[in-house]
Amino acid sequence: MTTKQKKTTAVEKKLIGLADIVITAADRSKDPTFAIPIRALSNVSFNERKGLIEMGNKKQARSFFNVGMAKKFMQTVLVADALSELQRADLTTSLREIYYRTKHTIKDSHENTFDNQDESDPVIEDLEVSLAALREELHVRAENSGSIVGPVVFGDDGDRVDCACVLLTGNGQPPRGVRRLARRLHEEYKLPVYVLVDNDPWGYYIYSVIKQGSINLAFESQRMAIPKAKFMGLSSADPERYGLPRNVGIKLNEKDIARAKELMDYEWFQKPAWQVEIKRMLTSGLKYELDALANKDFQYLTKKYLPRKLKEKDWLD
Repeated sequence: MTTKQKKTTAVEKKLIGLADIVITAADRSKDPTFAIPIRALSNVSFNERKGLIEMGNKKQARSFFNVGMAKKFMQTVLVADALSELQRADLTTSLREIYYRTKHTIKDSHENTFDNQDESDPVIEDLEVSLAALREELHVRAENSGSIVGPVVFGDDGDRVDCACVLLTGNGQPPRGVRRLARRLHEEYKLPVYVLVDNDPWGYYIYSVIKQGSINLAFESQRMAIPKAKFMGLSSADPERYGLPRNVGIKLNEKDIARAKELMDYEWFQKPAWQVEIKRMLTSGLKYELDALANKDFQYLTKKYLPRKLKEKDWLD
């Protein structure tokens, strides 16, 4: 057994220990309670010798039968269960996907387990300190803020990822360099280009900039635009097609609605399929992030959604 496997096993046992607390309390008709270290100024001290701020021993009880803590207790159990799922599958995911994975409407009510990510992120931090486990050991990654370049091959969940294949990210609206590189790869190596973006007016526009070029840089379109690029998702038809619940959608705001109507008037969005696409989104009143697919499964995007899209040639042109 490798060191990594031992760490994973240890963290999983700690997570199972939380479930055992609930089960044992239920068997004894007791109030299940977690002891969560207090993450505040009142529970830290400065170790002058080490030059470090250190956490103290103060803890707060988080119990199920306390009305003021019941929801937070439930949220803690839900997140711990999602983290256990990651351990069992040996997968790593993002904070955003944890939020979508644990969000649902409680049966026979209009109450959501989580209303926004600001509720789920602190719970993960609570579990980090309670279990004395780094976020990386919990298989949760921070947001991407770096890049790697070179002839390197990764092994991931049995897949071999050869970085001689190409996956580009523009981190939102792609800068000129990314668009120019994509255009050259398409032209010189005859590679197809698929644009994977969120289902919202801004995702639509990012796609159109890659495909047709931007209004501000129209003079550069011949060097950067890729007219044969395909819109791979999310489509406004996908929530129904893939069984995404409405509560993982985000309500369109006034700016979203105005932007969508503006796009419909653009000449390059006049194709019937695009008019139907945008009108369907406006009618639903919701937009969906790609991360929302984690509500189905942590691997749903890569193992189910994209393979099906490619197989069925389910894209917009």
